[in-house]
Amino acid sequence: MKSNRILFLAIFSMLGILTSSTLLTILNNFNPSWSYFLTDNHDEQYSTCAMSEEGNFVVVGSGNDYLYLFKHYKPLPEWRYKMSDDVISVDISADGKYIVACDLASNVFLFQRESPIPIKIYTGNPYMLTYAEISADGNYIVILSGETLCLYHREGLTTLWSTFIPSGTYPLIEISDDGNKIAASSEGILYFFEKESSSPLWCYDTQEIFITSLVISSGGDVIAMGGQNHRINVFYNTNPTPIRTYETTTTVRSLSISQDGSNIAAGCADGCYLFNIYNMTYLWRYALRSDSSHLAISSDGNFIAGGDLFYDDANNKIYCLMKDTNLPHWSIRVSGMINEISISNNGDAIAVATQHYFYYLNRQNPNIFNLYQMIFNLAYAGLCVSSHLGLIFGVWYVFKLYNINIFNERLRFKQKRKFHY
Repeated sequence: MKSNRILFLAIFSMLGILTSSTLLTILNNFNPSWSYFLTDNHDEQYSTCAMSEEGNFVVVGSGNDYLYLFKHYKPLPEWRYKMSDDVISVDISADGKYIVACDLASNVFLFQRESPIPIKIYTGNPYMLTYAEISADGNYIVILSGETLCLYHREGLTTLWSTFIPSGTYPLIEISDDGNKIAASSEGILYFFEKESSSPLWCYDTQEIFITSLVISSGGDVIAMGGQNHRINVFYNTNPTPIRTYETTTTVRSLSISQDGSNIAAGCADGCYLFNIYNMTYLWRYALRSDSSHLAISSDGNFIAGGDLFYDDANNKIYCLMKDTNLPHWSIRVSGMINEISISNNGDAIAVATQHYFYYLNRQNPNIFNLYQMIFNLAYAGLCVSSHLGLIFGVWYVFKLYNINIFNERLRFKQKRKFHY
């Protein structure tokens, strides 16, 4: 009777593992929209996110001091790591293998996707904000901390160079996909560097206090910046004279650029703009209900994800806009102030970090499927339980065999002694 129970336990464990694994594989291919709760503390203002090129991995930092890594189909983190303070900046390589994160204590950490155990690569002045960006190929990390700009080589774990930049209220940095081109701004001055030298190739002084947004194209050929002067300046990397200057009616709060640099999306207090650098004016403007504080454009420039800025938790919305029209493809309500938006290469996946939640949205079906999250959690729990039962059965079976062998050895020893006497 006891052996039958053990056999049933073994079969149940194997079936549980197979069923749960199969269900998780099906859910993996489903690629739904889901959300993950971060914090309900209204005093925690920080949250940020960055998505790998295909949208398969997303790194999320929050004001509860935790850094999370998610897979696209899984509404549970692969791992999480508690930082020294609020996480204010994150970035991820195109393949999702390497992650950099900065906290409010001015520490910069480097992670590999497989492990939540980081390498601290930089500690800045704790009274100055520190930001870091990793090149898409994962080989170079540019760090701006207070008045220090430095370029770090991931593979050699060494700092290639560092240089002085006057400290400003809005320190911004961008790096090209191969790490060869770097743009930085502070105190209203734009600096352009190449990897080989800590001396800027050129500078551009806006004569303004703040540059509020900065982007660089994948190849580093096009740089664009926006500021409180209601103006967007676009540059080729060979010349500090703007090739285009676009006027807006309000402060440019955020910019995003397509892979080839031809399309630039801008978030302003009066809505979302789309520019093409071969045109003298914007292609269209979509008026949001409030400030467009964060947005992201797909690599081909066909899709733009933007969010409005309300301090009322119930009123924030994410909009999916298309290049060919200024009418939204859809909009969806999210909880908490929107702090960051990221989009995949083809625009099919959108990541949103709010004050309270992280959202992973499928562009073709952005509605949060709560039943999916419940099924996934049950399947994941089933896999864990079945695996543990299987482990328990395996340990028990090995122990049983071990005891049987010991018993047989003792019995043979007794028989030998009896025969001897």
